Amino acid sequence: MHFRFRVALVPLALSLFAGLTHSQTGIDQYKDQRAGSLEDAQVTGKLVNPKTTQTLAVKVGAGIPQFIDAKDGQEITSNANNVLNDSGRLALILVDGNKVVFEGYKSTANKDSLIMGLSMSKSVAASAVGIALCDGKIASLNDQATKYVPTLDGLSYGQATIENLLVMRGGGKSTGSTGELRPGMMREMMFQKATLADQVKEGGTGGDKPGVRFNYDNASTQSLMFTVEAATASTYQDYLAKKVLEPIEFEKAPAIFVDKTGVAMAAGGINATLRDWVRIGNLLREQWTGKHGQCLADYLKRGYSKSFDEDYGYQIRVQSQQGDKVVVRMAGFGGQYVYFNNYNNKIVATAANGANRKNLDPFVLSWMGN
Repeated sequence: MHFRFRVALVPLALSLFAGLTHSQTGIDQYKDQRAGSLEDAQVTGKLVNPKTTQTLAVKVGAGIPQFIDAKDGQEITSNANNVLNDSGRLALILVDGNKVVFEGYKSTANKDSLIMGLSMSKSVAASAVGIALCDGKIASLNDQATKYVPTLDGLSYGQATIENLLVMRGGGKSTGSTGELRPGMMREMMFQKATLADQVKEGGTGGDKPGVRFNYDNASTQSLMFTVEAATASTYQDYLAKKVLEPIEFEKAPAIFVDKTGVAMAAGGINATLRDWVRIGNLLREQWTGKHGQCLADYLKRGYSKSFDEDYGYQIRVQSQQGDKVVVRMAGFGGQYVYFNNYNNKIVATAANGANRKNLDPFVLSWMGN
């Protein structure tokens, strides 16, 4: 029996978790079950496993805003090309408002490639929480998650407040830099060897007291997703399409990874073209700067600040904060980033297969005028 944490939709007892086991083998276990590796998929822009991917029912058309090519001089082009040529980097785009200042791709990546956002997806999950809060579906960020998801009772994530989960203090077992409790958990989910509920139970049994220690933990994000689903009586993928991403008209429909029970992966599941990742970043920027209401703006002003340790806010990295000027970075494993700020319309997005930020960070901050 495979359990799903959809309390509002499928109320089940936590006792149904009893007896679930997990494969303890490593990252390469599923090579024979996939066309290449996750890394290969990022290079080619093809979905890793279409059987465990759902297309989001969003608007697709010419795009809002309609991008206009507007090259910004030889110096910016030269500097951007230097960053694009970093080892492992696959794509780079600079957008100022609706003007594409620079856009470049390497290897087989191109404008139509669906880029795995990996943990950039976490920032979208935080937006979903904020919208549910501002719509009154979630009463307070100080509520424990178990108020909405009783089946989290007995796990650290259930005792954590919603804000604890947002800032990665959910009390789960220690994880590595990828957010996985052990190597290969994402592959287990994508190739139908484990469910996301399995993985939340595994991470939330034992560990620390919630609210005490920063622990970059995919299961904290997944617990937020279960909370949003329960509070809104909606699947996460429907809530993304109908509420969170509704203002965007995409160039190509994005997709999200799901497990074998149809539960969406909030911590790292969204795939979109690089231009559409810019649109997602722009939507979050607009929410932050008040275009979508004061409640959501206030929520993100706190969440996009260095109010917490580790320069990690509400499922996003705070890249720079100088007075009221803040630059944030949606961050995915291996070099997937979207940078935006609260003082101009400049956005940078990049995809990679293992690139670092040594050249990228100073280039972005300089171009953004920080």
